[in-house]
Amino acid sequence: MIGVVSSIMGVLGVSLRDLWEPDDALPGAPTYAGGWGPDRTMYRLHEDEIPTHPAFNAFSDNAVFGDERNFVGMRLPTDVVNGDNVWSDRLEVEPGDTVIVRAFYENAAPDNYDSIPTSWLQGATARFYVPAEASEDVSVGVTLSASNAASVWDGATALASEPVRLVPITGSGIIETNAPGLDFDAVSAATGAPFHLGFETNDGVIKPGFEYAGYIVMQFRVEPG
Repeated sequence: MIGVVSSIMGVLGVSLRDLWEPDDALPGAPTYAGGWGPDRTMYRLHEDEIPTHPAFNAFSDNAVFGDERNFVGMRLPTDVVNGDNVWSDRLEVEPGDTVIVRAFYENAAPDNYDSIPTSWLQGATARFYVPAEASEDVSVGVTLSASNAASVWDGATALASEPVRLVPITGSGIIETNAPGLDFDAVSAATGAPFHLGFETNDGVIKPGFEYAGYIVMQFRVEPG
């Protein structure tokens, strides 16, 4: 359930624009050079700034998640503090580790627009970018796209002392929502194949508000290069 999935992504309210510049080049499967994008208008919930159109991850001060431009994180199964999962943009790994990758998505249109179909994200998909070649720093990127909204992307990097590869674990792909949750093919996703998001079904429809938000989660095994 999304309501019980916690994260520590740094100090809330700190804009990513103050930390690094966006990469405005849409990733092309299977490559991802790192960074987030595109540079886009962001809104602040505590100042009642809310877009009136469907948009992916448009809040810089989400009270639970923080800056929604930083929507991809990694962790090891043991990265838990006081019951909260601790997610990182850069994670130290070694062969034999299991790496959990998570991507957050939300339709930023007003919650009370959830009965208005023109405010729903339509044809919503996610796409992973996982390099096949071994490296001492392996970046995993995720792009969120829809037929009626701009694509957004972000990623996280696994760091090792020797060349490694991230190999997807069969059956590990899940989409956690406030509904029972959905599955996706992790092995296919790791090749760059897009897959549909949703709430109760993988229908590509995401209504506005945190109630319909979700976390895309898949696991990788760290193997030597």
